[in-house]
Amino acid sequence: MSLKRLSLRQSLAMWTLVPMIAFSALVLLLSFGWAWRNIQEVAREHNVSLARVKAAAVETWLEEGGSTAQPPCELIRHLTLSSPRRWYLVDGEGRVLCASPGTDLPGETYDLASIESAASAFSPSLTARGYVTSYAPVRGAPWGIVLEEARAALFAPSYPFLVAITALMIVGLFISFWVLLVGFNRISLPLLAVTEEARRVAAGHAFEPPDVSGPSEVEALVAAFNHMVTQLRQQRDALQDYATRVLNSQEEERKRISRDLHDETAQELVGLMQRIDLCRLSAEENDQLTSALDELSDLTDRTLEGVRRTSRALRPLILEDLGLVPAVQAMAEELEEQLLEGRVFCEVIGDEQRLAPEAEVSAYRIVQEALTNVRKHASLATRVYVTLQFEPQVLRISVEDNGPGFRAVLAEGDGDREHLGLMGMRERAELLGGKWAIHSHPGEGTRVALELPLRA
Repeated sequence: MSLKRLSLRQSLAMWTLVPMIAFSALVLLLSFGWAWRNIQEVAREHNVSLARVKAAAVETWLEEGGSTAQPPCELIRHLTLSSPRRWYLVDGEGRVLCASPGTDLPGETYDLASIESAASAFSPSLTARGYVTSYAPVRGAPWGIVLEEARAALFAPSYPFLVAITALMIVGLFISFWVLLVGFNRISLPLLAVTEEARRVAAGHAFEPPDVSGPSEVEALVAAFNHMVTQLRQQRDALQDYATRVLNSQEEERKRISRDLHDETAQELVGLMQRIDLCRLSAEENDQLTSALDELSDLTDRTLEGVRRTSRALRPLILEDLGLVPAVQAMAEELEEQLLEGRVFCEVIGDEQRLAPEAEVSAYRIVQEALTNVRKHASLATRVYVTLQFEPQVLRISVEDNGPGFRAVLAEGDGDREHLGLMGMRERAELLGGKWAIHSHPGEGTRVALELPLRA
């Protein structure tokens, strides 16, 4: 695992617990090695002194008339040592001549030079047997005294001490681990709470300020985070309220323009058509003038129909009177009349419900923009599906066509004319706490999906 991908707790453990445990283990091993070496050195020096005492006894025996032709084994056997030490009388080449009572001759040859010079004071052959070996030469004779002491017995008195040191170090490690764990939690828990709350807020959930706790720096960070998110939430609420007011103002302006078109422009066009009819009656004998008046009448009629259609689009009375579903069905029927060879299918799934007025208007405008895009950019589509699915807590609306499609890439900062309609749909959905998405690829058609929460 890369160090960059470690969590906060893993990083703290990596840089504190691991070095502490490694350093403690190293100190413990060095302490054991140092203690064992010193104990062994002290024992070797002491045993060298004892071996010299035995060698001095043999030298005294020689001074009193002893012969070097025969080893003084009987004399050596009368010199006792405390158990578990044992001694050997060796010749100049290291061969064992005799041993202390109850000791079997090992049948080995000692390397006397190694015994005298090595700091460890025991030969490799005796290392496996677990003895500390010391040597003292006998002056005036080709002999020497070798003294051995079992290492297990030598180190036995120090075992309780070493065990106690190990236990104390382990206890110290556990206490240190507990103290560090408390410190870790004091630092990491507030930071983890901030991280988790940031994820929740980013996912759209309501902000719940984490408790301000921990060291002073962490407390300052948590307090700053709470203040920042609170300020951002207030600013977002203010912007949302402003955007809602703007949309409401737009709807009111749409209604005013729709009334003006219906009450003024449409009536004036009707009056214009009546005057054209009167002029046609007066010019029955002038075929050229009559033809021109007919063309002017057709143009006026088409203009009147466009004004009425625009008036209905600006102020959908069917939406106010009957609700969202009939209004969407009416738009679908109107689109089917405008498409060249396309069919428009409108399906309602679930139990129909009325939404809040602002929610119905926003949903209607989103569907209206989607169907307008179909008429403008996918007029050759042969199938258009409009689906309204009512669920207990949410309303799902989708508008799908099998037209040419396009590369649907809508970034947060897009503001060009090509994307203004799409951005308007998304903003309307987000203002109501809903979700909006568009799925399209060249040659694969387009699908607009809307999800709005149902409020009682």
